[in-house]
Amino acid sequence: MRIRDSVIVGAISWTLMSAVLLGGCTTAATKKIEGDYNAEYDSTYILENIFEQEGYDVEAEGVIITPYRLSLKDGKFTLEMDVEGYEASFTAYLDKNMDKITDAMVISYGFGDDDESKEEFIGYTTFNTFDEFTEYMRQDFIATMGFDSMTAQTKTGSYSVTGDKVKFKTNEDYEFSGKVDPDGTITVEGADVSPLEFKPAG
Repeated sequence: MRIRDSVIVGAISWTLMSAVLLGGCTTAATKKIEGDYNAEYDSTYILENIFEQEGYDVEAEGVIITPYRLSLKDGKFTLEMDVEGYEASFTAYLDKNMDKITDAMVISYGFGDDDESKEEFIGYTTFNTFDEFTEYMRQDFIATMGFDSMTAQTKTGSYSVTGDKVKFKTNEDYEFSGKVDPDGTITVEGADVSPLEFKPAG
C-alpha cells in the first residue's frame, strides 16, 4: 500500500470511529433523560383578559393551571396537554371566585354589591334568584372554553441531545428546543406555549 493510500484509509477509519463514538455519546445522552415529565402552565390570564375587556373589577384568588405531559423513550417523544386537568383547574378556580365574579358583573351594570341591589338587578333579568344567575354564569364560562371539543394538542416525533440542549422534531417536521437543567428539569421553548418547565414525574 502506498503512503498516500494509507493516509486516506487512516483518515476514513478515523472518520468512521468518530462517528461511532459521537453516535454512542448521543445515544447515551438520549437515554440519560428518558422518562416521564410533568409541566404546569399558568393560564389564568385567559379569564383575566375577559374580565378586563368586559370591565369587571375582580379580585380573584388562585390560578388556572394547564398541565402538560412529556414522555421520552428510545429517541422518541410525546408531548401533550392534559385537557381533563385543565378543565378541573378552571372549574376549581370558578368555584372559588364565582361570587366575586358575579358581584363585579353586577357593579359593572351600575348596581351595588349588597343583597338589596342584587335583588333589584335580578328583577331586570329572567332569573328567579341571584344564586341561579351565578350558576348560569359559571356554566357559561365553562361552555365558552369548549372543553368538550378541546383536543390534547399532542405532538410526537424524535429528539436528540447535545450537551444540555435537546432538539425536538415532530412527525410534521416542526422543530422546537429544550434545555436540561442540573436538577433534571427540561425547559421547553417553542411548543404550544413557552416556556414549559418539565420536571421528572415522581
